[in-house]
Amino acid sequence: MVIGDFNIVTKLSERRGGRFPCKIVMNEFVEFINANALLDLTTVGMRFSWTSRRSGDKRMIQKIDRVLVNQNWLNSSGVWKSRINKRKFSGHSPVVGSLGV
Repeated sequence: MVIGDFNIVTKLSERRGGRFPCKIVMNEFVEFINANALLDLTTVGMRFSWTSRRSGDKRMIQKIDRVLVNQNWLNSSGVWKSRINKRKFSGHSPVVGSLGV
């Protein structure tokens, strides 16, 4: 399992506002995920994990925080989910993992 702020999206739909993400960096991150047979389990809760905390046309939101696991992790841990919770103090939302539904 790898949990973190990867500071890049995997696809354009994971970002709203701001300039387009660097395609080279985005493709390298997707290649890293695929080459290591990782799966993104951060699919429950909020859609975006980071905000620029600005409003209007200066606002940007992205899914840059995530939980990546391999198939062995899933096989040994049962039903694993991770959730992007609502942010309170930071521009980042807490990402929390748990067993079960």
